[in-house]
Amino acid sequence: MARRTNRKKGSGGGFVLTLILVLLAIAVAGGIYYAASRDGEKDVLDKGLTGFSSVDLREESKEAHRAVDDILLSKDNWQLTDNGREDQHERMKETGGEVVWNKRQLAIGVPPSTGLEGAAAWLGEKISGTKMIVLNQREATYNGWEAVRMEIAISAKAGTGKMNFITDTVYFYHNL
Repeated sequence: MARRTNRKKGSGGGFVLTLILVLLAIAVAGGIYYAASRDGEKDVLDKGLTGFSSVDLREESKEAHRAVDDILLSKDNWQLTDNGREDQHERMKETGGEVVWNKRQLAIGVPPSTGLEGAAAWLGEKISGTKMIVLNQREATYNGWEAVRMEIAISAKAGTGKMNFITDTVYFYHNL
């Protein structure tokens, strides 16, 4: 009678399964690392401002205008005046490409009982939760009246840095 030899089964299949699981774990960890490293840039548009071609940010500008309007229209006793819009063009120094976006000017008449700095600060707080930033806020005049001027911008990646594009210049004044 012939003698049977026992071989261990499955030792090669276990190695392949372990290798697949390790590679899967590395891929998941890499994805988590990549997502975490981009978390600080979530409010910055990545429109590829690195080449010679033109980049159009007009639609993003209009979204910013709508967001500012929605915030300001929540105040029933403030008077909003849109003083016009125009396309802006800027040539990128590093690449020669051109960026086009839309900029407008708003005048916000607030009641005399509302402080101008307080009104601007209120809008700045509301904007902080969006993809826009307040670049500048200072005392100014609007049609001869005391005012506070605020510049609101969107940011876009430009090469290794970022650039800010002013979409709204807002003047707060006392509406008499």
